Amino acid sequence: MDKIRWGIIGAGNISNTFAKAVCTLPNAELTAVAARKLDAAEEFAREYGIPKAYGSYLEIVQDDEIDAIYIATPHSHHYEHMMLCLTHGKHVLCEKAFTVNEQLSRKVIEFAKEKKLMLMEAFWTRFLPMTLKVREIISEGVIGEIKAIQTNFGFDLTHLGFASRVFDLTLAGGALLDVGVYAVNSATMYLGNEPTGITCVGKKGPTGADFKNSIILEYGDKIATLSSSIDTKYANNQLIFGTKGMIEVPEFWQCQRAIITKEHEESYEISLPHDVNGFEYEISHFTECVLSGKAESDNMTFENTLAIAKITDECRKQMDLIYPFE
Repeated sequence: MDKIRWGIIGAGNISNTFAKAVCTLPNAELTAVAARKLDAAEEFAREYGIPKAYGSYLEIVQDDEIDAIYIATPHSHHYEHMMLCLTHGKHVLCEKAFTVNEQLSRKVIEFAKEKKLMLMEAFWTRFLPMTLKVREIISEGVIGEIKAIQTNFGFDLTHLGFASRVFDLTLAGGALLDVGVYAVNSATMYLGNEPTGITCVGKKGPTGADFKNSIILEYGDKIATLSSSIDTKYANNQLIFGTKGMIEVPEFWQCQRAIITKEHEESYEISLPHDVNGFEYEISHFTECVLSGKAESDNMTFENTLAIAKITDECRKQMDLIYPFE
């Protein structure tokens, strides 16, 4: 096998981003797309020149000409759809949040191990050239030892209406799993998977979902302050403070720039633009893992996924946030 044949489950906005990126990779091709309604799948297939369109998810997983499936359905359905794909022998790249809790995440990971299939949470931020460069700068000690991180990530999405998926508690909507996981992920990248303390305050909106939240993760004498929102526009940047300087990462979740400031020195900027839209890096990584026979990423590991789920579980507990289907 020298090329991965991809299928897509879900024909929403993020699937468009995936399709635009995967089409540019030499070792990957789009073979099929499935949506709840056949006409939506057919329209998506026409736009990207995809040979097959299905009106059910069962049909696409039964297609023997598909090797891997990208899942971009609401958070509430990720577990069900991952298990369906794995049961039918498909490698799986699933959008964040991986599942709605740590327990379900563990179940699907164990099943993937049992089936010897590649499985990864689609945290594209981890694979961006700028993210890798920031991690390299930190590992080289340029800003010394990290002491604090401040991350904020918020949008005013109220124009979509409260019937939108992002506000729908029955679909696990809300700030935490939609945008907050990006901030949590960034903290675990730089400070580790096991905070010594977790504090979370959230504000619920009319739908019962969390419309905004603030999280403090303690790592001994280090601290990460993370804020997310779906009803208020934030600055959407990240500040990493070290003993010898700091790094500012504008638009950290899709970062293409970083500003490094060292004590008693002029600040300087690094720029690493995306080749396509940023998704190409995680897709390429996942594809290469499959082609080389790997079942787990060394960048977005199962341990990373479970750590994020454990933190968000505790945050939900402190916000008294329960999804109706749990």
